[in-house]
Amino acid sequence: MPLDGDNALRLTPAELQRGIAKVQAELGRPAGSLVGEALKQIIGAYPVPKDFANPQDFLDQAILALEDFPALIIEEMADPKVGIVREQRYLPRIAELVAWCEKRIRRYESACFDAQEAIMHQEREATIRQMQEEAAAAARESQAREEAARELEPEVLKRLKALPTWTRERRPRVGEERAKDEWQAAMARSLARRPKLVEPYLDILAEQPALLLWATEQENTYRGSGWPKLSHRMLQVFEGQTTVGAG
Repeated sequence: MPLDGDNALRLTPAELQRGIAKVQAELGRPAGSLVGEALKQIIGAYPVPKDFANPQDFLDQAILALEDFPALIIEEMADPKVGIVREQRYLPRIAELVAWCEKRIRRYESACFDAQEAIMHQEREATIRQMQEEAAAAARESQAREEAARELEPEVLKRLKALPTWTRERRPRVGEERAKDEWQAAMARSLARRPKLVEPYLDILAEQPALLLWATEQENTYRGSGWPKLSHRMLQVFEGQTTVGAG
């Protein structure tokens, strides 16, 4: 039986599914006239019992008892290599013939169940492997992005610091140098992880330098607010929703 034991472990889900379909198709094929020939073959393998008074009556009743079993089961029951003659020393009674067929059907049903379990197990394993591979790929991609961001961040910060914040008329007040350094560091960290925004955002600051002072004042008033507020205003400019200046 191709679905038995270790065989099932070596088959792919598609092969197992074909095996299940084949077994189910075989179990759905009625024995019909095969029963009579199979019984004659079995009876011929044994010496005639002394109490075997009416062979035809036995044959007729056995056919009635077995005719609803699948042809596959009846054929195997009569097969000298796998059938009932390998297990019974004496001519089997009708109940023993029926029991053998029922046991054989249960074996096939169990094999199909195990094959279905093997399919689900292999599919689960394949899903787990795929998820692990995707997670590993995502981790590698994330690590690569992080490494690229760490390399880009100092360059972005350097270019930010090169932009003029102070003028002759507007010199830094108490805490503003610290505030400027902090929001620029936050901006450099953020843009380094969104490299497509680096050039457009730096261009906006170069075109609207008043935003540099505005962000510094926001940061100096409430620590940690400079870059978030500036980011919101720059996003509006970048998306073309509004044209903003420092207010």
